[in-house]
Amino acid sequence: MLAFTILEIVIVLSIVTLLVAAAVPEVSGLLLAEKLKAPVRQLEAMAITARCNALAEQKPYQIILQPQGFRLERINVGKANDVLSDFQMSEDVSFELATWPNEVWNRPRNHRWYFPPTGLCEPIRVMFRKDDSYFAQKYSAVTGWDQEETFFIR
Repeated sequence: MLAFTILEIVIVLSIVTLLVAAAVPEVSGLLLAEKLKAPVRQLEAMAITARCNALAEQKPYQIILQPQGFRLERINVGKANDVLSDFQMSEDVSFELATWPNEVWNRPRNHRWYFPPTGLCEPIRVMFRKDDSYFAQKYSAVTGWDQEETFFIR
């Protein structure tokens, strides 16, 4: 009958423990990166929708940027705007905005990112932070799509 000695079992368990300990920081970094990318992806989807719909319908759209999230609206002249999409960020992620021409980072306070029927929009930069980590993106005035992205995940 074959059996393992206690020494062999302890060695195998030690190796498994070391491998798990080495993998934990990598997994937590990936989870943090996904947490910071989620609002970026959502804002980009809203910007693409706003621009495409403004062009197709020849009606203005806007994205209202607030510290806790953002929402996409169709602007209705003379009556309430239609809210098409709303995104609320998790409480541990902060959001900053830099607008043209000075591009100073500030927390947004009901900032309107306007998409007229011409398809052009204000160029902006956004940054989502959690502790020392961040994900920043710059949006083009011509397309409303991302032009440049930078990130640092600790």
